[in-house]
Amino acid sequence: MRGNVTIKGQSLKVGDRKSVSDNEIVTGNNSTATLEIDNYTGIIELAENTAVKIENLSTDPTNPVTAIFVSRGRVRLSIAKFVSKSAASNTSNQPSEIQIAGLSNLTGIGEINELAQGTKAQGTNSAKNAPVRVRTPRGVAGVRGTSFGVNVGPDGKTGVDTIDGSVGIFGTSKEVAVNAGYWSIL
Repeated sequence: MRGNVTIKGQSLKVGDRKSVSDNEIVTGNNSTATLEIDNYTGIIELAENTAVKIENLSTDPTNPVTAIFVSRGRVRLSIAKFVSKSAASNTSNQPSEIQIAGLSNLTGIGEINELAQGTKAQGTNSAKNAPVRVRTPRGVAGVRGTSFGVNVGPDGKTGVDTIDGSVGIFGTSKEVAVNAGYWSIL
């Protein structure tokens, strides 16, 4: 963590543990944070001037869902390869908390210059049904083991850059797969 990071107006520090019900985490100017998810799903890195709410952090083996809402700013998620509905039983006894960790630099977001190309995802492969989901004012990104960035502008316009793996993104009526090295705007 670097700079001013708050939850409900109270400053956070490295090592703080917060439950999902604690509400929105906000980073200020020149401030960054890394959230380590206790169910071993992965990490969420927050850039400066970002607001994120952890909506769900389930350890239920029948419906393991980690869901966040990014209302503004940039985040990068690094999700464990095992994250899938079939591997969910590995996490069933872990607490539903996040821990604030340090972040030295958020890189890789906004540098990829190829537009997403892919086929429409269906059923359980859909972004809306993925075990890890990032919701923004314009749509949903869902993953099963990857590293990707999400950038939400002041008007809600959302960009998704896939660094490794594949991300399904769903806008108003269409879903596309954004593979490694590609990006898309909602």
